[in-house]
Amino acid sequence: MSLNLSVPASDKRSNIPVETRVDQVGSWLAQLARGNVAEAAQAMCEALAGLNHHKLQAGARLELLELYRSASGDLLPALKAQFVIVPLPLPERSQRVADLNRKLYTELAHGYQLAMQDLADGASEFVIQRAIACLGQVLSTCYETYIPVPAGVWADIHRLYRHAERYGLLDKPVADGSATSSVALVYKQAFLLAVADPYHLMQGEVIRVLDYVERFAHLAELRSGAEGVGQSGLFLVKVSGDVPPQSLPKSVREIDWETNELLHTSAMATQLSQQLGGLEAGIAPADLLLPDTARDQAYRNLLKRLLKHWGAPARRYFNRKQHTAGLDLCVGIRAIHYS
Repeated sequence: MSLNLSVPASDKRSNIPVETRVDQVGSWLAQLARGNVAEAAQAMCEALAGLNHHKLQAGARLELLELYRSASGDLLPALKAQFVIVPLPLPERSQRVADLNRKLYTELAHGYQLAMQDLADGASEFVIQRAIACLGQVLSTCYETYIPVPAGVWADIHRLYRHAERYGLLDKPVADGSATSSVALVYKQAFLLAVADPYHLMQGEVIRVLDYVERFAHLAELRSGAEGVGQSGLFLVKVSGDVPPQSLPKSVREIDWETNELLHTSAMATQLSQQLGGLEAGIAPADLLLPDTARDQAYRNLLKRLLKHWGAPARRYFNRKQHTAGLDLCVGIRAIHYS
């Protein structure tokens, strides 16, 4: 079944030189890791772009992609150090590194999506999990640098999820480094970051939110049905669109469950509330399954803001009323002094 993903067309006639021998690629990547990280990222982007235009069997492509993904993960901390905590507006060099980071994971995502399209059995939880995780890195880089998410990213994430759902692969475990992940888990992680109002987070806070959702995203739920509608912590997921989840409007009476799902974050909010209470009571962060940085007041303030986003929205205590009133406007120091 065609997925209609946003991927480049592979072309075995492409003039871009492509190395497809696994041992040679592994040696080259190891050599790159010892050099300048920005230059390494640039070289990997170019190599992946060539690979994505090259015709390969799915198995061979995946073996190479895993090498590139591992090398990209090794570069990631050093790359992010050059744009995540740098004062805004980003200097040209820092912006270039951020763009390289985003392009690198875009090319990786394209590679896994191409492999997905070429699989003989039609679907793989491993490949879909990898593709969504790479697209999640694209999202986080956009949020960290306060730029719009490229068109098609959310659409591809939704299509991949629905494909896994169609084949019953959502909760099948996938090894991801030393942890175990799944298609449903990386899907929810992307959602939880998106509904945390990421463009209003302070620099460096996206990393902390990502760390939190990696620990507790399993508490969020995705449902295709009206159960729970009317509760707090609900977000509408338009799985047929190219948009992130949006807070469920109170005015909504009917939902098309063929093209929409609901993200329930009330359990996340409950967990957050209990952890905040524990921190205030002096309980060690490790006993609350939190990093040691949770001792800092800045971290607690972030958790309080997440609680507002993932829990009940702030209540308005006064009714809105229309008023007609005059306005006196003073412009300039002299005018203000005179008034």
